[in-house]
Amino acid sequence: KQAKKDIENDRVTYKFAGGLAVSDYNEETENKIDSIYKNYGVTYFNTGCIVDFMDLKAQKKYQETVKPYLIKRNGKNWELKMKSEIEKIRN
Repeated sequence: KQAKKDIENDRVTYKFAGGLAVSDYNEETENKIDSIYKNYGVTYFNTGCIVDFMDLKAQKKYQETVKPYLIKRNGKNWELKMKSEIEKIRN
């Protein structure tokens, strides 16, 4: 349900468990990276270091649902293009 709602709103959120994140970049660089994510219609959200099996299962189903939409929206290999744009900013 959430995936379909996010597709309608053109706002896909990938959640991941990653613990406390400390940025290696200044605010300006972070804003540029966030802008690239927004351009591709995705947001990445760190849920913290606690991993719940049900959450992982739900996130996998979410990703399966939104993947075709993002390919249609952004084209094939959109993730590689996005990562390339981000790497240019980071370097």
